[in-house]
Amino acid sequence: MDEELGNRTTQVTHVVMLPFPARGHVNPMMHLATRLAARLDGLAITFVNSEANSRMMNKIGCGRGIRFLEIPDGLPDDADRSTQVIELCKSVMTDMAAHFDRLIGRLVEESDTDAVPRPTCIVADTWLTPLTIETAAEFGLSHISFWTQSAASFASLHAITANAYRPLPEGQ
Repeated sequence: MDEELGNRTTQVTHVVMLPFPARGHVNPMMHLATRLAARLDGLAITFVNSEANSRMMNKIGCGRGIRFLEIPDGLPDDADRSTQVIELCKSVMTDMAAHFDRLIGRLVEESDTDAVPRPTCIVADTWLTPLTIETAAEFGLSHISFWTQSAASFASLHAITANAYRPLPEGQ
């Protein structure tokens, strides 16, 4: 959405943020959304959460300029997402991916008539990059991968994938 201001044109940036639907991922993404909304004028943020996490989330004090939307994660309502991690991961990459793609399509379509501008960027949890980068490309949006976990967990994962992790010999 462009607004003419004399000879200057300002563009409102609309960022759609999607964390992996687990508390250890939602909280850091929410902190980022809150800080961005507080510090950057001309920024519209849509925070997309799973329906299950949204029911548990306290949105009071999250900051102005953040709109909350929900999509299903694919698991039944009574599923224990803290113990059924494998099932959650599978449903996120299949069911939730399709819901997110449709949501972005709807946001793009509604941007012509809605007060909220067309999405310009997706900020997604790094674990969701395989599904969100395709959606971003499909709709011509920028894509940012955001690591929601600690630096220590990133270093550990890097060491394991780089084959730098060596177990101690037995007896040590």
